[in-house]
Amino acid sequence: MIKNIPNALTLLNLFCGALAVVSILNLHIEEALVLHGICLLADFLDGLLARKLKVDGPLGVQLDSLADVVSFGVFPSAIVYVFLAQSWDIDPAMSTLSDRMYLYPAFLLAVFGGLRLARFNISTEQSDKFIGIPIPAMAMFFAGLLLIQQDGNIALIEIIEKKWFLYGSVIIFSFLMNSKFDHFKIKPTKEFLTQPFIILLLGSIVGLVIFYPVISLSAGILLYSCLSIISNFVKI
Repeated sequence: MIKNIPNALTLLNLFCGALAVVSILNLHIEEALVLHGICLLADFLDGLLARKLKVDGPLGVQLDSLADVVSFGVFPSAIVYVFLAQSWDIDPAMSTLSDRMYLYPAFLLAVFGGLRLARFNISTEQSDKFIGIPIPAMAMFFAGLLLIQQDGNIALIEIIEKKWFLYGSVIIFSFLMNSKFDHFKIKPTKEFLTQPFIILLLGSIVGLVIFYPVISLSAGILLYSCLSIISNFVKI
């Protein structure tokens, strides 16, 4: 019974991810964010418990990736889809196919997220680092845009609803997920937490949470990726 807990958590991730997609498409923003939070927690715990219980295996690996495609691939795609519909002033239920074509690039995140997960599953070089930004981090960036919209800051909302920002974000994160740039794998160890780039990252995130909480999630993910990429070229 206990050995099935990790896979049960993975299925919970998949279930809540599917519900989050439905919620965001129906503009139930707070519900979608709560469901996404459950997905992140379940995704963290399933692997942790699988290793602790020594029941990690190929079934769990494949199931985890299938769940992640929905929770962290389709979900952020649906977020961008909704933002693009607002930006283009398109009602998907009443629009023509030619109008909806402007919205479909949002789902490139799911496509390239699936590619990133497949590459991760066959890689033998990501035990202590990620090659390319991990798909949950990408999803958190776009979930952070929902927090910005919910806060109601008109200036910020106008930026994140710009077409260039939305299409640009899709292109950039699709590239980053499948890039060769190493990204930090966060580990709560003394040696890891004394690395200069990690100290800078954690300090910056704390500062964002204190002084700019609304943008802290999206900005924190951008900092994580930028500092990770810089660390590929600068050793301190």
